[in-house]
Amino acid sequence: MYVIGADPGKTGSIVLVEFDISESRVKDTIVFGKEYSLDDVEPLSLALKEMIKGKNIEAVYVEDVHSMPLQGVASTFEFGRQYGMLLSFLRMSGFDVQLISPQQWQRPFKHVAPPSLSTKKRTKKAFEFWDCGDEKQIETVMDSYFIGLGGWLRDSGCYFKRGSTSTLPFPKVRR
Repeated sequence: MYVIGADPGKTGSIVLVEFDISESRVKDTIVFGKEYSLDDVEPLSLALKEMIKGKNIEAVYVEDVHSMPLQGVASTFEFGRQYGMLLSFLRMSGFDVQLISPQQWQRPFKHVAPPSLSTKKRTKKAFEFWDCGDEKQIETVMDSYFIGLGGWLRDSGCYFKRGSTSTLPFPKVRR
C-alpha cells in the first residue's frame, strides 16, 4: 500500500511511503529548496510522475497549516503562497488531497519524536527509530513521512486512544 505525505513550505518535501502491518519504507522523496521548487512545476511534475509510476496511491495527506500569531506579514504571505501552490499542484496532478492537522499527525508519534523537542532533537530521536539514511536526510523528510502515516492511521481507524502507551504497529522504517 502506498501513501503520500507532504510537508508544505520552501524546505518541505513530498514523500512516498509503502507500508504494511510490520514495517514501512520511504520509497521516494521530493525535497523542496535546491532541486525542486513550487515556482517551477515542470520538473516537479516530472519527478512526481516518476515517483508514482505503476503504484496505486491509497491517499495523499498534506499538513493543514495556518499562520501563527506574531509572525511577520511577509513570511506569513510567502508561506501561504507556498502552501496554496502545493495544494494546487497535488490536486491538479489528480489527487484527492486530505488535510491533517499537526495535532492529529503528531499524536501517534509522540513517543518517537515529540513535537515539543527542537527539530534537531526530534531528528536525533527519530534517527534511533529510523533504519535508513543519515540525520540530514531524516530531518528533511521526517515530517512528511509522519504526515502521510499519521493521516492513514487516522482514516483507517488505527489511532491510539488518548493516553495510550501502545507502540506503533510500524516498528522499523526502511529505505
